[in-house]
Amino acid sequence: MINKALLKTHIIGGLTHGHGEYAYLSFGEFPQDSNLTLSILLSILNNINRKEHRLPDTLYLQMDNCSRENKNKYVYGVLGYLVLKGIFRKVRLSFLPVGHTHEDIDQMFSRFSSYLNKNDAVTPGELMEALRKSYSPEPDVHVLEQSEVFDFKAWIEPHLEEMHNHVAPKHFIFKLVDGSLVFKYKYWATDPKWEPYNSSIQLFTNTDISPTTLQSLVPNISALNLSQVVEDIDKLTDYTTEVQVYNGVYRPKAVSQKPLCEGDMVAVLPEKDQFTADALRPGNERWANINC
Repeated sequence: MINKALLKTHIIGGLTHGHGEYAYLSFGEFPQDSNLTLSILLSILNNINRKEHRLPDTLYLQMDNCSRENKNKYVYGVLGYLVLKGIFRKVRLSFLPVGHTHEDIDQMFSRFSSYLNKNDAVTPGELMEALRKSYSPEPDVHVLEQSEVFDFKAWIEPHLEEMHNHVAPKHFIFKLVDGSLVFKYKYWATDPKWEPYNSSIQLFTNTDISPTTLQSLVPNISALNLSQVVEDIDKLTDYTTEVQVYNGVYRPKAVSQKPLCEGDMVAVLPEKDQFTADALRPGNERWANINC
């Protein structure tokens, strides 16, 4: 395999205490930015709701201290939107200080690394199986499809205020007070008060945000060198079944550029009383039958 073309693989992990562990795979067709982060976050929330038929009133999030993927105005904007829509009563977002990023999910990735150091994973199917075997409890391993990744940045950007000096604080809170969104921060968890003390950061220029304008993100297939990858995989006669996986996963159909239907968006960012398993299940026939 030394001279074979390799497919760059990115694993994004999520750990929900008491609810499950998740590993999402992408192969460079989507940028590693807040669009990917937010799409995975919504996928995990959908999964929890499908299993338990409810979401908690308060969402506690802990993320890596990376401005490109997590610590930016797009993530803040979507979290604020979830509170405005009543999906959560409150969201608390935390980041660990730089240089002190050891957290519980690191153990899961450590187990992934240890297992793969001793076991080859030649194909996506083998990699997914390796991730499942390497950690207990077994994580939900999922390859991101083009219908699951959305352009949150373009969707929320027109409604956001300019934001500055938002990288230094480590803790943020989003909540509704008298029908208005309150967005505050702390530099450290031990700080006694949320800032600004007598006011709130203005997050949105307006809250007239239509969910139907959110579009799927078009994957950049040309960046994957697929022709060479598939040509080399086709030479591996012991992996006939996996060749079909490559052909299916890495040759996706073109993505429609039209905005999603109202029903589609309800499935992704629904009202609180519409947050049901049927509404959120990917591939649900309700999605396919909606007329725009």
